[in-house]
Amino acid sequence: MATRTGWIVGAVGLLLSAAGAHADGHWKIGVNRTGLYRVTGAELAAAGLPLAKVNPRTIRAGCGGRPVALLVTGAADGRFDPGDALLFYGEGLDTEYTDTNVYWLAYGGPPGRRIASRTAAPPKGNGRAARAVSTTVRFEENRTYGKLFYAAQPEKVPHWFWRLVPAKQRQEFTITPPQPAANAAGRLVVSLFGNTLSFTANPDHHTRVFWNGRLLEDATWDGQVEHRITADLPAGAIRAGQNTLAIECPGDTAAGEVDQVFLDWVELTYPRQLTLTGSQLELRTPKGANRQATYAIAGLGPQPILLDVSQPLAPVRLTGVTRQQALTLLAPGAGRRILASREPYSPLWVRKDEPSGLRDPALGADYLVVAADALIPALQPLLEWRRQQGMRVYVAPVSEIYDEFGEGVFTPAAIRTFVRYASQRWQKPAPGFLLLVGDANYDYRDYRKTGVPNLVPSYLAPVSGNIPPATDWYFGCVDDDHQPELAVGRLPVRTPEETAAVVAKILRYEQGEPPAGPARALLVADHETNNTTVGLFERSIERLAEQCRQAQVEAEVLALRTVDPKLPNNERTRLVRQTFTPRVQRFLKEGGVLLVYHGHGGDRYWAGQKVLEARDLQKAPASALPPLCIDITCFTGWFDRPDTPGTHCLAESLLLSAQGGAIACISPSRMGGLDLARELVPYLLEHRETPIGVAFREARRVFITSRSWERWDPVETYVLLGDPALRLRWPAAAGNASQPGTQSE
Repeated sequence: MATRTGWIVGAVGLLLSAAGAHADGHWKIGVNRTGLYRVTGAELAAAGLPLAKVNPRTIRAGCGGRPVALLVTGAADGRFDPGDALLFYGEGLDTEYTDTNVYWLAYGGPPGRRIASRTAAPPKGNGRAARAVSTTVRFEENRTYGKLFYAAQPEKVPHWFWRLVPAKQRQEFTITPPQPAANAAGRLVVSLFGNTLSFTANPDHHTRVFWNGRLLEDATWDGQVEHRITADLPAGAIRAGQNTLAIECPGDTAAGEVDQVFLDWVELTYPRQLTLTGSQLELRTPKGANRQATYAIAGLGPQPILLDVSQPLAPVRLTGVTRQQALTLLAPGAGRRILASREPYSPLWVRKDEPSGLRDPALGADYLVVAADALIPALQPLLEWRRQQGMRVYVAPVSEIYDEFGEGVFTPAAIRTFVRYASQRWQKPAPGFLLLVGDANYDYRDYRKTGVPNLVPSYLAPVSGNIPPATDWYFGCVDDDHQPELAVGRLPVRTPEETAAVVAKILRYEQGEPPAGPARALLVADHETNNTTVGLFERSIERLAEQCRQAQVEAEVLALRTVDPKLPNNERTRLVRQTFTPRVQRFLKEGGVLLVYHGHGGDRYWAGQKVLEARDLQKAPASALPPLCIDITCFTGWFDRPDTPGTHCLAESLLLSAQGGAIACISPSRMGGLDLARELVPYLLEHRETPIGVAFREARRVFITSRSWERWDPVETYVLLGDPALRLRWPAAAGNASQPGTQSE
């Protein structure tokens, strides 16, 4: 049985590598805030820990590959009973992806690491104890997603902000610092971010910042950049209870009403009273503090626990403190972190870890699948079909990937690390296909409270000139060169029922008889009204159509230009949908090889006149040959958008249509572009036996190697929603027709 070897190595033999360790497994403890935690024997028993086998001296804990010291209560009798407990200092996370950290437990072997003790008894005659200490508190609420197209360093730009402040508006924010001392002075830091950028105005922004009605700054500044205000607050300026921060945008720069800014966060440094109002309090002694300084903490209750947590993995219990009106202790030194607890926190959850074999070097795969655990049973018919085609198939539950390659923590990086490990350490040849099975959500931490699941997360690429796109190519790049070694695709499904329906659709497509008649393609061109690029979409589509015809593919072109662009928009929309939408639907019903669109788009539609909408697919007719859809547009592949639960972007709607729609979609998850399609369509026409994921990968490779690399380029934003190993079904008469049950290298 493979073990969590990577973590064991990092923890210097902490768990199962220890001699005499039991093979009953590991247990995981989830925490999402920082402080002292208690886990009882009863909680661990409910998660499967066999208490009767456990010698409490051998219980071990770890986090992030490093050992964690424990305080074990009730272990003097040599048993670990239901009423006994483990106490440890846990640190929640605050990453882009999660606030939940994972601590690991095992037992057996030599004694585990324990929390040491030292005296903190204040010496006699040490003077008055401090009842307040300087503290810095950050106030931050992530409510609004910022779309900063032109930030100079996109990898350093936050995605989430507190609130937008538009031009000619004043927004107020309530700041409630915990326990400020009477007549407190302090320092305030406010982080603003420019949301808008005017290419003709400099400066773009004019802001005024107020604290409890007092003007702190009146400033102008420019661009999609951070603007940080630092202000000293005089004595009495920090109120107990609610304080009001106000931000005003007069809208009087040359940018006018374009001027918009975000509030990102606020930091307040002030003297805080050492009085517990909750269950725990953490203080930091000043860096220049006298080593003999004493502190008096009120409100701790009868049985407090005090820890020096300056080294979070190895805290030290402070003993010998005195108690009069408050608990008084000697600070263990300058710049130390002291935790006072009257009641430990309870963890989010306690779970038994299932053993994983993902690091077994005897494994090998041509067709690698990363899937949400609950969706794997519904995948089995597709996996068996790939095996019949001669592929080595391996399915990795995403939960095991987080445990084995992410220390149990939710992060897309764990998936990439796993794929890299499989490519480099498993039996050769390395995997050629990567299929991700499960929907994603760019709101990783569910700030908007939509409840939309993040079954298999995507990666948001920090690009310039675009909203950070969801790019699954990240997982297929083994060598960090922007050139993926694996052909990557995704089935953005949420339920076993959706999964089974898409699997059945793929199998019907691949296992059916070669279609009769000529190969067909439908190409749709929007009408470009920009004076500098008028006719761009139609010229592009006509060029692609001619390439199709030269390859003996019947190509029909629908040009929205033929509906008078001077008509009122409502009338033009009616005529476009009346004239062209039925022709697109008829093509989807009759079937074909390629459906290509070039023009403007949104996440659920083609063109401003909505020539095709997601709702048009709700009752899509059955098709024996659903096409591959290629969208040369923007946003139609925004599969990770969580805003409206139960709805899908257009590309998802095409793929998830059970009987019709499209067999796969190559679509932009954010703003798209033209160049990649210029490479892709000719490649598909010339290499008809090549799986669509390989064709997509190779077109991407040609694009990058033949052009100067620019980070905003559409190679990052285009995704394949579909199976990367699928090959298009060409009519036998078209030559090189794909036959069922064969494999293409």
